[in-house]
Amino acid sequence: MKTYNTQRMIHDIYLALSGLKLNFVHNKRIISLTPDTLYQRFIEFSPLIPPNTTSWSSSLVTLFYNALSVELQEAIRLDGYTLPNNSTLATLFSQTSTLKVLQEKAVVAHKLLCEEKQRILSIQILFRLAQSESTTCILRLNQLFAPIILLIHNLDHHALLLKERTASSTPGIQLPIMLVGSVMGLAVV
Repeated sequence: MKTYNTQRMIHDIYLALSGLKLNFVHNKRIISLTPDTLYQRFIEFSPLIPPNTTSWSSSLVTLFYNALSVELQEAIRLDGYTLPNNSTLATLFSQTSTLKVLQEKAVVAHKLLCEEKQRILSIQILFRLAQSESTTCILRLNQLFAPIILLIHNLDHHALLLKERTASSTPGIQLPIMLVGSVMGLAVV
């Protein structure tokens, strides 16, 4: 009959749980779990943990909290959550119960963060679309008004020529000059 070293088993469980993360890289791809999935993976180890956890150097709650992203940890903390004192988590039941509370807080905070990211993404998309449309609109307006601007420029040039002719005409004879309108600061005669 083979016997197991309890301390070694607890240490191996600790290493396995320490390796679990909400976000991790696998085969050069970033994998993101939900807090529910992460919680489920933690709970899968609970049958291997002895009921008395006083000999354990860490807790399920601390390991789970450390497995969350920094952004999610901060959201949970800002919501008023504080990690419990490990000395109050002497049994497997107290650890799994406290872990469930943290998991529920993580789920709510994760949902709110995802909604916030979605709103920000929507705003960015709308902003880019508006920028693109305004650039397109400006180009179309330039194409539309280019002939009109050219016409105004030509009219202004003709008005200047007429003014010069009038000024150089025979003294004592004044030719009337009529200002018809002004567009964009250019005089139209």
